[in-house]
Amino acid sequence: MNNNNNNQWETSSVTSPSNSIPMKTYRNTANNQTGGNGSAANSGSVVEDEENLRRVLRNNQRKKVLPISISLGLLIACLTLFISVPVCTVVVVFLEQNRLSAFKERVTQIAITAELSIQRQIEVSFSSLVTMTETVRNWGFNVTWAKNDDLCSRLAKIYPEIDTFEICPGAYIDYVYPLAGKESIVGVRMGVAREQQRIMDKSIAEKTTNLYGPVSLIEGGIAVMAMNPVFYDNGTWWGFTVELFLFEDLFNKIDLHTTMSQYQYQLYDYGSGRTFLENMNGSKGFKNTIKTNVTASPFSDYVERNMTVLNGNWKIKVKPLSGWDQDSILWVEILVAIIIIVVIFILAILAVHQLVQDHFRKKEYQFIQNKLEVKVKERTKELANSHSQLLVLLERISAEEQRTKKIINSIEDGIVTVTVEESPKILHCNTAFYRIFGFSDVDVINGRVALLNIIPSINLLAEQKKELNDAILEVKGFTKLGKEVHLKVSLTFIKMFTKELDTSNIKNYKVTEDVQKQETACVLLIHNNTDRSKLLKDLKEKEQLYSQLKERMEFQEMFDNHEKRSEFKEFCRKEHNLENILFLEDIQLYKSLGNIQERVNMQQEMFDKYIRLDAEFQLNISQEDLQIYSFKISKGLGEIELFDGLEKIVVESIIHNSYKRWREVKQRSEENTHFL
Repeated sequence: MNNNNNNQWETSSVTSPSNSIPMKTYRNTANNQTGGNGSAANSGSVVEDEENLRRVLRNNQRKKVLPISISLGLLIACLTLFISVPVCTVVVVFLEQNRLSAFKERVTQIAITAELSIQRQIEVSFSSLVTMTETVRNWGFNVTWAKNDDLCSRLAKIYPEIDTFEICPGAYIDYVYPLAGKESIVGVRMGVAREQQRIMDKSIAEKTTNLYGPVSLIEGGIAVMAMNPVFYDNGTWWGFTVELFLFEDLFNKIDLHTTMSQYQYQLYDYGSGRTFLENMNGSKGFKNTIKTNVTASPFSDYVERNMTVLNGNWKIKVKPLSGWDQDSILWVEILVAIIIIVVIFILAILAVHQLVQDHFRKKEYQFIQNKLEVKVKERTKELANSHSQLLVLLERISAEEQRTKKIINSIEDGIVTVTVEESPKILHCNTAFYRIFGFSDVDVINGRVALLNIIPSINLLAEQKKELNDAILEVKGFTKLGKEVHLKVSLTFIKMFTKELDTSNIKNYKVTEDVQKQETACVLLIHNNTDRSKLLKDLKEKEQLYSQLKERMEFQEMFDNHEKRSEFKEFCRKEHNLENILFLEDIQLYKSLGNIQERVNMQQEMFDKYIRLDAEFQLNISQEDLQIYSFKISKGLGEIELFDGLEKIVVESIIHNSYKRWREVKQRSEENTHFL
């Protein structure tokens, strides 16, 4: 062989700060001294020139590129800093305003909750005024202290938040509950205060319940008075029913202290222009106070809600106990903004530096690439020759593969190649495989056919461990339509390439590691034994029918022989199983009767003797069969074939039980006699 054509390729690379460019240098290893030495000398000089070129370019880059990239980076970084600082400031302010707005919205919801709770509880509590009014009318406006105490004591249990109940005929406080500590107001006329008189007049004119207050009580506390006018049936005003409740009892009733525990709050009355209740420390109690100078209150920067209770117009003011900045994370937002600005500043410097480096690096690579193009063209000519040889080889392999497929497809038995794993995958199969199982090539290509679905009993992993190549198994399989087939399968384990080569683009094809890897596969030669198995099954069934027919004929022969039947009856009597043979004898007599009336009479006798639930000789068969034929026979009219079905069941029972044991006993007796 001529060594001048023994060419090899080796790979070197040009390394830069960010990339590496592969370079192929051609080395001729021929033993021809003239050609070999000349090529080696040229190759060595090219590599040396390339190294010198890279070294000079790298030194120039360090001297010029680095100062330029740093200067431009600082300039761009300052511009980004000039833009990012205002933007981050706006974002921080926006986030803080959103937080404060959301916080105020939550506090507003707390105020709404307090408003609705107070409003609902006052309306519920003062609904008892209607009860008092209707009771006074039911009394015929004849009120006594006993009636007052009885009524108000029951209402006090239902509405414990109400402090005082009053019944005031003609606007005079005549009845009070509870009376203790309030004796001084009995007999006092209502409406001494001008505002109270105005509300009383309004209630009488409009015939509605109205509030008066809030007012400070002598015994302490802030209360609200509800007045409901009472009228005679003719519409003439009679007086008032009055209730007072303390705000402290109201707050305890609706547990408003818990809701408002983290907040400062005030209640303000628009009618009197006064703040009448406040809590500045979030404790369970509060300060009962009437403030006429609202502007002098230290309570500021709050959220407020207006509320209307009957004729009262109030306002609730709420503010967080720890102020509006308690959930603020402003310092965290500022810190994050500073970090973002610093990161943007650094990234700007690095990005500009990288862009400048890439610009000069591209120029360097372009220069080197131009040098390499000449050598690449030379090598391309040699590769073209090698490529044409490879195509010829692939064409020959393809032709051989087509010939092999034709041979395999001509075989009558199915041939299928599968992977050896827990769920084997079908790799190849012939046309006989499709014919046996009813599948098409589309089913196999799309993965709709699994080996375990058509031959579920086969276990390739277990067979592989036995290390028995060319093992033969007889198994059951199933076609595409689910039909069972009997198969004879031969297993052969081989090593093969399971990854197929993609030759559609041979110029750019690369041989990867997984394509070169060989894996264990199994070739199954499948022979269809279904016809033979069907014949064996039919033969077995016919043998069983012959055996049954033979037993029935032997039994019938015994039954027709009077001497043998008597011997068998004696055997059944000893086994306490005489009813079945007696039934067969009566059937024989029944069928011999020619007169239908006689058969009807005997039918009833046999029903009572053998079939009825408490029959003396009830047949020794299943209760289900007895129930079925009991109804049928009881409705019969002496038909000759009436007992045929039951007769068949009894005969089968005798043959497989009593008659079988009788024959065994008789056979043993004959054997003993023969032995003696």
